[in-house]
Amino acid sequence: MFRCGKNMKKSKKLTAAEKIRREKRRRYIKITLISVIVITVIAIGISFKLQYSNNSVSNENRRYKAIIIDGLYDSYPNDELIHYIKDALERKGFTVDMLLGKNVTVDNLQFKLFNLINDYRIIILRVHGGIIKSQNNYVGRVGIFTSEPYDPNKHTDLLYMGFLGMGIPFAEPGKRYFVITPLYVLSSNTRFQGSIIYVSSCYSLSAPDMAEAFIKKGAKVYIGWNNKVDINTADQALKLFIKEFIEENKTLCRVLYEINYKLSTNNYLLDIYPKQYCNITIEDFKDKIWPHSTG
Repeated sequence: MFRCGKNMKKSKKLTAAEKIRREKRRRYIKITLISVIVITVIAIGISFKLQYSNNSVSNENRRYKAIIIDGLYDSYPNDELIHYIKDALERKGFTVDMLLGKNVTVDNLQFKLFNLINDYRIIILRVHGGIIKSQNNYVGRVGIFTSEPYDPNKHTDLLYMGFLGMGIPFAEPGKRYFVITPLYVLSSNTRFQGSIIYVSSCYSLSAPDMAEAFIKKGAKVYIGWNNKVDINTADQALKLFIKEFIEENKTLCRVLYEINYKLSTNNYLLDIYPKQYCNITIEDFKDKIWPHSTG
């Protein structure tokens, strides 16, 4: 009995010690859990702050893409203008691609301009242009020239469907080129991302159908000439457009007004379609339109 009682006392002491150890373990676990929770919350907060900061930086320094398509580069070169446009766009934060001269073919335009997802925000075409005269079905009124010599045995399916035509430029009456019709633009699978389209050519906005085709495919504005215009005047206007719209951040309304005041006549006028974006600047596009544009 005595031994049994002694063991009972020892057992009680062990139980008390175990309780103390258990309490210490509970406190340790509790403190550890609280520490883990606090560290996790702090880590999430830091991560969110860094992510927000990175997003802010990326929005501010986002490099949009632009492309210069110069189909006149071989016949009517203007290196000073092309380099000026490229430099001005790059200083404004754009990455600039170029498609020049004989490389402005049907296939290259399909690859660069009319691919599935087109992320060029500024598209400048320095090309020949004209009025379409189709004896078959209506395919549009405005044609954009490529630099690819016309061959009736090439692109036969596109010619048959009215996506392409044959064009004779006013400045080069002895030559024949493939011409892109509004139907070609409409039938393409591309989606422009709120792009600004500037077509420096005769008749590029003499009718709205080419502009409407680009707009329906996701472009935001289309700028072109309402009649025949000489290449020298068109080049001066393009340079002024880049200077005042890109470098000086003037609204499209103001830029077109000043260009027409300085260069246009009663015979030709640089115009915009649609009119609703006339009061937008390049910074408005970068800050308000392009970050939310989905084509």
